[in-house]
Amino acid sequence: MAAYKIIFPSNINYSCLCCGACCQKWEIPVGEEEAARFRETDWHSSFVSAAMPEPDLVRDGVYEPREEIKVELKKINYLNYHSSLKYNFKMRSDKQCIFLKKDNLCHMHAEKGFDYKAFTCKTFPVKLLYLPDNVVQVNYSFFCPGVYCDGKPEYDTAHIEKLIECDNDRTIAEPRLEFAEGTEIEYRDMLEINHFISDFLFDKDNASHLNDAGYTRDDELWNKYGSTLDFDKRMAVALYVVLFLSRLASKLRSEDPANYLEKFRGEISNKGVMKKLIEKCSDIYDASAAKNIGPLILMAFISLHQVGSREYSNFTKAFTILSNMFKCSTGWGSFCAPAHGFNFRMKMHSLIKFDSKNPELLAPVEKYISHCIFRKRSFYSSGLLKEYQYITLFYSLIKWYAKSYAVQRKDSAVSAEDVKKAVALIEKGYANHSLLLNILETNKNFAGIFGPIFGNYSLIKTVIG
Repeated sequence: MAAYKIIFPSNINYSCLCCGACCQKWEIPVGEEEAARFRETDWHSSFVSAAMPEPDLVRDGVYEPREEIKVELKKINYLNYHSSLKYNFKMRSDKQCIFLKKDNLCHMHAEKGFDYKAFTCKTFPVKLLYLPDNVVQVNYSFFCPGVYCDGKPEYDTAHIEKLIECDNDRTIAEPRLEFAEGTEIEYRDMLEINHFISDFLFDKDNASHLNDAGYTRDDELWNKYGSTLDFDKRMAVALYVVLFLSRLASKLRSEDPANYLEKFRGEISNKGVMKKLIEKCSDIYDASAAKNIGPLILMAFISLHQVGSREYSNFTKAFTILSNMFKCSTGWGSFCAPAHGFNFRMKMHSLIKFDSKNPELLAPVEKYISHCIFRKRSFYSSGLLKEYQYITLFYSLIKWYAKSYAVQRKDSAVSAEDVKKAVALIEKGYANHSLLLNILETNKNFAGIFGPIFGNYSLIKTVIG
């Protein structure tokens, strides 16, 4: 195996809690080669001997074909499955993996050992990001409660090396990526922007930096700017900064296509200019008009998820979306999201308090969003600007779902546990376990439906708020 430089996040002390969260309520994909290996064992007899629940489920095998889920928006279909992952492990009637034992350990692991398991099960919650120059960044899925463990981080490099060795999808990130439409920047420029943004966005205890050689955190960005603003404003200003930079890159490219990258690199490396940009964007945020359509955008997006996973007619889909938007805007009626266990009166939701200055609430939010900025090989595939727009929507959705969990508890304010559950729900969708963020990630209609919101300074504020 090639020698890899392995970089671990600075703010995650992952520890398995044996809670079984990774083995229930989501599809666990299985590759074709793995499926062939699993067929070699008489799992029915093994289940009977071990007194596993519902052993007859595995009489004809332990996996089943992945369902082809289609989301139709303006005649564009998205097929929600990876071509090499044709199957899922079967689930019991309680929506738990058939291999999950009563002690929340894995029966397959107990019988066959770690190396025998599916790659998904070997790695979870680890996510490997392959960067140029044999650098591997280690990230963790926030669907797992173990990412919130306290204490000093302890990393098992040997375990990660073992995962790299059995990873058949070691795709290295491209050295160039799209910034705005038609304008590319280099990977190192993206990191420079990300470092600058995260130094302003996150307290150093909640930020996860890609500790490159030669990079040091600019504490002035936090001490002078970030610590003086609430998180809502920091999120909006961060998106404003990226919007400005995208327009600058496009302008330089139109003026001098051959040399625009060098000129752009000079601009983003000038910290004085960048700090002035933060101040300018902060002023824009303060002066922006307030239009109460932010909740409508969220409700439309959530409705797209709800109706997209069902065989409804186009008329029924449109009616459901408009109905939910009307309920949200008027604060009247009830909202039902069976897939997420939500069923409540909209008036109750609007009364729930989310304190964006409460460090207890913001710690899991900041930790998650900081990881979104640096992780996932495909995260920037649709452009750096667009992904920062998505992060803005992530934060808005986290607040919305956290308040929904508070309603379920019949409480008047969001708790830290509500936030963690909301983060897990967003992560579950983005990790391709549901349709929630697949629409956002892959469907070009998202730009047509929501794009204007993020191009208008007045509206960004309301989406976050």
